[in-house]
Amino acid sequence: MKWLLREPLFHFLLLGGALFAVHATLNGDRSPSSSSSQIEITRGDTEQLRQAWQMQWKRPPTTDELDGLITGEVRERILAREAMKLGLDQDDAIVRRRLAQKLEFLLQDVAAIRQPTEDELVRYFAKNRSAYDVPAQLTFSHIYFSSTHRSNAEEDANDVLQRLRGGDAEGAAMALSDPFLLDIEFQNRPLPEIEQTFGREFSAAVASLTPGNWQGPVRSTYGWHLVKVGTGKDARKPSLAEVREKVQRDLAEDQRRRTNDEVFERLKSGYVIVVHGRETLSPAGLQPVASKADAR
Repeated sequence: MKWLLREPLFHFLLLGGALFAVHATLNGDRSPSSSSSQIEITRGDTEQLRQAWQMQWKRPPTTDELDGLITGEVRERILAREAMKLGLDQDDAIVRRRLAQKLEFLLQDVAAIRQPTEDELVRYFAKNRSAYDVPAQLTFSHIYFSSTHRSNAEEDANDVLQRLRGGDAEGAAMALSDPFLLDIEFQNRPLPEIEQTFGREFSAAVASLTPGNWQGPVRSTYGWHLVKVGTGKDARKPSLAEVREKVQRDLAEDQRRRTNDEVFERLKSGYVIVVHGRETLSPAGLQPVASKADAR
């Protein structure tokens, strides 16, 4: 059975059957059939209505409320069928978008049937090795001097640094600094996180400091800081065993995306595409959108 799940022809037949089912569902009501006048609400449909209500109202529906939901579902299906008989679903942007979304979900389900082999997983991990690198982690404390509220924050920071080196307590030095809305102490925080919080110049400078004493001043996007670095962790390359689950998810997502693209290309080959006013745009340049984020 496992060899069958790995066969591309098997996946193609599954996909073809799924597309045929979708086509029959979308177009079956347009020709007379024995079931065209039947509206069937299954137990699964009722349970889905019940769960949707509970998610919205944080309680299960009463019997009357559930009856009302089922009545609304029946009404919606009848009106939808009649609207399709009249062709009202044609050239409607919202309907088109919803149908396209449902078909993409269907293609993703078909693509998810086949589990990747161990060899595929190893090859994918090797090809995308750098994406799984564990960045360096920094541990440090800082004393903050605001460039917004001080005329010369760097000079003030230097003065406090000399006090610390002269034996002043850290508490006294903190009293001469400015309040900082974020953390004062950072324990084993990834370098990209520090860079995002304080800026690239600050994170690079802190990563180069020797652990132990107060040093600086170091400039950030907020102002100037005195920094005491603790023992952090170096960047490293994890083994496949450490990140296996993430690699499996990424590979599955990559397979789904490639399957969608391949099916879209086959479907697109059956159409003549004309974009008025954009004659320079070739049909080959019309690529599927993998996600809403890509569309932005």
